[in-house]
Amino acid sequence: MAEIEAGREVSTIKVSFLSNQIGKVFEILGDMSKNSNFNKNDVESVRSLIVHQFNTDLEPRRLTLDNVHYTAFRDHMIGQPIRGNKISV
Repeated sequence: MAEIEAGREVSTIKVSFLSNQIGKVFEILGDMSKNSNFNKNDVESVRSLIVHQFNTDLEPRRLTLDNVHYTAFRDHMIGQPIRGNKISV
């Protein structure tokens, strides 16, 4: 079982496995990082979802934190929005 989480400062992949499967787990993780490919339809689907979220996400906490990070770290990547912006998406 795997859980993937992306955040502003850290992205994590959490994997649960039996001890005798460790070699296979590292093989799969290595393959994921070295040989990633993305289906164009999947990318467009995620892009549409993100654009929809830009238009409907009015959660005050998220907006406040995005603005605080931008103000404090304007010239650093940590100050940029995780999802990008309407232009970059």
